[in-house]
Amino acid sequence: MLNETRHIGRLTKDAELKTFKHEGQTTSVLNYSLAVTTSRGKEFIPVEHYGKVENVAKYLVKGKPVLVKGWLKIDNGKYAKVVVDEMNFLDSFNGKKKDKEVEKSKEG
Repeated sequence: MLNETRHIGRLTKDAELKTFKHEGQTTSVLNYSLAVTTSRGKEFIPVEHYGKVENVAKYLVKGKPVLVKGWLKIDNGKYAKVVVDEMNFLDSFNGKKKDKEVEKSKEG
């Protein structure tokens, strides 16, 4: 059975990074929400992004446009969220102080 989804949208707030240990291994997860325009209006899609996401977290800020590719995960039979397999930044968005701080850290 195929379970694949793709969405283009903007982050509704800065991504939240969580790190936890399970069976002796440390795992990181980013949680964020995308605002997506559909034929029915705006939809807000919750997203989970696992793996080596610590460096990506500083670039996922409110308003940042991204393309996420992944699969739908249904929690408790009621709530769906996208679990990311691949993510792409769509432009050189520079509208947030956090992005400017990242650029300064690269220079110095």
